[in-house]
Amino acid sequence: MRKRIHRPSPALLIAILALAVAASGDAVADGVSAAAKLITGKQVKNETLTSADVKNGSLTLADLKRGERAKLAGPAGPAGEKGAPGLQGLSGSTGAAGAKGDAGAPGTARAYALVSELGALSRAKNIAGVEHAGEGVYCVRLDPSIDASSAVATVSADFSKVTFGAVVGIDSTGTAAGTGCVGVPNSIVVVTTQLFLPDVPTANAELVEQVQDQGFLIIVA
Repeated sequence: MRKRIHRPSPALLIAILALAVAASGDAVADGVSAAAKLITGKQVKNETLTSADVKNGSLTLADLKRGERAKLAGPAGPAGEKGAPGLQGLSGSTGAAGAKGDAGAPGTARAYALVSELGALSRAKNIAGVEHAGEGVYCVRLDPSIDASSAVATVSADFSKVTFGAVVGIDSTGTAAGTGCVGVPNSIVVVTTQLFLPDVPTANAELVEQVQDQGFLIIVA
């Protein structure tokens, strides 16, 4: 008579399976890791990997060729609106002095001078001197290289030092009677006056002149 063999119970089978998995877990993991290290591009057939084989969000620009990265830029968009003006920047430091420029062409004036109300000269050229012959009368002596009798002179009152109504006159002969410049050789007579209203104003009042010292500028062509 044969002895009857009993099948193992389900609980026993589960216990045996759990023991086997526990005993071989590390070995299985090591085997999988080792297999992953052995797989290289040579073992992968070209054009077989698809999007499904790549983890979403795992690729970066560094994984792409430089030329492919350049293709990712889209077309230029429309120009934006003009922005509001920015704040004024700080003043820059003073720059270095520039090189001295070339000398300008000689001027056409043969003589000139700025004369004060006392007859003092400044900024003068080819003016030998000025004699203050009397109130409002100046004798401007020219350099001997310029003939006063044929020179053409222009004078203008120095309005930075006079009041309204300054008038300047010229007698280029230097011989006008009563000017006080008779006998001053090679000179141009300059007479300065000031305009005034009469003491008794009327409907038809006219300005009157009174000789008065004034500063002036003289230019001789």
